[in-house]
Amino acid sequence: MGNTETPLRQNLISIAATEDGQPRIDILDGVKAKNFNGCLRCRLGKLDGIRSSAFPADKQPKGNGLYADNVWLKGTFVLMTGEDILTRFEITEGKIHSAVESLRKEIREEQSYLDNSSFADGMDKWKTGSKATLFTLGGRWIWANGGPYGTKPDGHAEIRTDGKVPYAYIRNSYIMQKLEDFRLVPEYRQTNSQGERVPGVVYLSFSYRVIKAGRLKIEFVNADKTGFENFNMFGHEEDLPVGGEKMFTLDGLWNGTGDFKLSFTGVIYISLLVFSTNKADALAYKYRTLFEQSDRLVKISAAVFDKDGNALKETGLVIKPEGSGLYAQDNTGKIALIGVSVEEEDEYGNTVSKIKLTADHIQLEGLVTANGNFKILEDGSIETTNGKFTGEIDSSKGKIGGFEIGNGRIGSVADSHGSGGGLAIYDDFFRVGGSKGYVMFGDDVIPSSAGGGRIVNSAPNIYGNYGFDQANYGLFIDVTGGTKNYGISSNAALLAPAFINTKAKLLTFGSGNYTVDFSQHNIILMYYNEPNYSKVEVTLPSESSVAYKFGMSYLPTDFAAIVTFRVRPGSKNIILKGIYNHNEDLQNYEMASGDSVTVLITKADGFRYQILNHSS
Repeated sequence: MGNTETPLRQNLISIAATEDGQPRIDILDGVKAKNFNGCLRCRLGKLDGIRSSAFPADKQPKGNGLYADNVWLKGTFVLMTGEDILTRFEITEGKIHSAVESLRKEIREEQSYLDNSSFADGMDKWKTGSKATLFTLGGRWIWANGGPYGTKPDGHAEIRTDGKVPYAYIRNSYIMQKLEDFRLVPEYRQTNSQGERVPGVVYLSFSYRVIKAGRLKIEFVNADKTGFENFNMFGHEEDLPVGGEKMFTLDGLWNGTGDFKLSFTGVIYISLLVFSTNKADALAYKYRTLFEQSDRLVKISAAVFDKDGNALKETGLVIKPEGSGLYAQDNTGKIALIGVSVEEEDEYGNTVSKIKLTADHIQLEGLVTANGNFKILEDGSIETTNGKFTGEIDSSKGKIGGFEIGNGRIGSVADSHGSGGGLAIYDDFFRVGGSKGYVMFGDDVIPSSAGGGRIVNSAPNIYGNYGFDQANYGLFIDVTGGTKNYGISSNAALLAPAFINTKAKLLTFGSGNYTVDFSQHNIILMYYNEPNYSKVEVTLPSESSVAYKFGMSYLPTDFAAIVTFRVRPGSKNIILKGIYNHNEDLQNYEMASGDSVTVLITKADGFRYQILNHSS
């Protein structure tokens, strides 16, 4: 039995049922001497006589059972009381605690996205930033207390097995698991209305004991949100005081990217770590305004399963002191929920109570009211005191601000002949005014076969003060602020019974420079009275100067303007130079007080000033 040299031949299976009353099957490994010391790896049967440092002295294995270095079990587990431990509840100190929560300390690895989350395989799959310095002598390590002798830097992390379960010892350091080392990485394919992917809800829990107070930080390093809707990446920071063993729980959103990192600035023991998606925890996160996840969640549910044991539908009740809710969920994770809660104080210091309804479709039957100011009637109509709407409103009738909404219009009924009153807006026609005066713009308003705009003012206005006439105006234009101001600019002719000039340019010539501008006035009253001279010669503006005054770089070929010059009473003679007379000859016109000339400025036959009338 066994072998002193070849490890592969140092194995043994022993089946014993002798008169010692201890029937058993033993699996042994490492048999290399004439004894079995330290070779027992597994025993099924009578366990009496086994001594293991893994168990307390008063709780050594005994009786019929199973002893092994590692055990993988599946199925249903029943307690001595006959209860299924997956559905057992305890009532302590007036609170309901699910035994499933405590079982998370034992059944972990299968649930976690992280690999080796129970630390059963030491630092396998885990990274840390600390390194120890090992001492050597003669090229060999110095061994002490069963291991190499060395120093540990200020920061250090390692896996220890001197407790009931393996745990991570962290001293001012961290442990990290790379994404590629995860046991499982979920895929998030659900998208929102903008086509962006939606992150999922995840749950982290572990048991811990703080030996030296410090700051805990949980994060995903190098996480990438590209392609996902905006969200707060799973993470947490807080200061932890010294204390006994506690459970830490945290939920949040994750998109399956980044390396998991847990760091602590003091000294902490961490064990039984799970990072996963749990239906109850995900439900509680989605409605975290109802349920804060600082403690345990109570969930009472009923489920429908198919023949293979897969849940098809689930309904249940979720209860916490902060709030409770009824929910229903199918096997795709879609949830409908009715939740009630009393939340923290608002900005005014008042406690806020809330009811939340969450579903793809919410059906409210009967009369629905809100604070007496908002009603949804059974016929689908709404009655409310005030409203603010953004976006599209589609209405074929009604009123807005006192204006009637009709078929294809807002306001009163009107037509292009001028009938109607008040405001009328159609898709191709606009009218505003009353019976005495109105304005219309749109198709077929001048007359019924032409589009454009029409202004009508027929208000009686014949009783003036002190016998003066009273004038009605169809259009009053007031333009200021420019270096030049025009009331109307048109590319077509202006048709009217008359154009009344009410303002002339007063132009006085002195010994200095002068400017003659036709762009603002077509009647120019001139005056000259220098004491040392009997007359003055005036050169009319060049083509480029005229174009500049009209705001053009050059005059078009069909440019034309008529200007009247008159010499004011008391003025000395003024000579206008360079005007073509009736015989097409250039002539200088000398004008005395009271004389006037009317000239035509054109470009068609070359820029010129052409005499139209000369009175003396």
